[in-house]
Amino acid sequence: YGGGIFVQVESGGKIIIDGQCKFIECKAGASGGGIRVNIYDANSLFTLEDDAQFENCTADDTQYVQGGGGISIHIYDQGFSIVNQVSFKNCNASFGGGIYLFIGSYIQVKQILNRTTFYNCEAQSQGGGMFAQVFHSNCILQLIGVVFEKCAAFGSYGRGGGISLDVRTGTLLLMYETCQYLNCSSGWLGGGCHILCFQTNNNVQITGQHEFDNCSSYVGGGMSIQIDDKGIIKINQSTFKDCQSRYLGGGINANLIDGTINIEDTTFSNCNCTQPGNGGALYLNQRSSSLISIINSSFINCKTISNSSNQSYGWGGAINIQTEITAENLNQQNFLMRDLIFIGCSAVNSIGNNIHIYTP
Repeated sequence: YGGGIFVQVESGGKIIIDGQCKFIECKAGASGGGIRVNIYDANSLFTLEDDAQFENCTADDTQYVQGGGGISIHIYDQGFSIVNQVSFKNCNASFGGGIYLFIGSYIQVKQILNRTTFYNCEAQSQGGGMFAQVFHSNCILQLIGVVFEKCAAFGSYGRGGGISLDVRTGTLLLMYETCQYLNCSSGWLGGGCHILCFQTNNNVQITGQHEFDNCSSYVGGGMSIQIDDKGIIKINQSTFKDCQSRYLGGGINANLIDGTINIEDTTFSNCNCTQPGNGGALYLNQRSSSLISIINSSFINCKTISNSSNQSYGWGGAINIQTEITAENLNQQNFLMRDLIFIGCSAVNSIGNNIHIYTP
């Protein structure tokens, strides 16, 4: 553990690593190619900042879900961690090529990731740039102005080329200011970002000009989301440009098992998916207890693309929604779409050039 440094912070202790520290070609057998840190107890703090650099660091974590080619952070019992103005380049692991984060406390824990960049980081399984598991209530994870560029989760079941987030049981996840996902890809779910949100009352807020540019995946070229157990995901002021999927949802794919998705003031341009997939920009699968709201958003030149080897489906050039709620029971409380703009969108055989909705 911790090819460069192994740190344990407890009993209110504080560790600060700053001053342009560099971790080059560091390796670990399980987790934390550059650094592995464990944080315990109230007021314990780990800070990594001031242009620290991780380059070509790796974690051989194939037998453990504890990766972090650059750094592996584990927080318990009101611990606190800050990663500020740090760069990760060419780092890799099976889980979290740049960063692996585990928060496993029933008491409030906070992690802030600020002005940090991930370039060309890779994971075999989840989170080319970063993989976070947040397992208990009252935990707060903040991502502020983070950039993921050319990151990939390249395995056939790879999730979250830029970042993969597994949030459970009352977590508050805040992603704001200008976060960017540039040329990121995954083998299965969420070329830029993958979010798994379940086990009661999670709240995910994505606000402040998030940019997904030229991201790709099998499902959810820009972003893939699964929401369960009354979870809420809000996407506001984001842009999805030139994102593509080989199946469902060129921009966003969302599986709403039992939760709410709110999309507002968001733009999708030149996004596409390929037959037999549906939803050039947006694919939503809505179960009966879930809510959909799409407001004041634009869809420009989005499309489904024909596939000579499989010519089925290809519905919804901009939006495809499959819902379990019957048409007569759809209303503004469970299905709200208003103030939408569609320009130049198209579907194979014109089956829902702008919108295609399937109800039982």
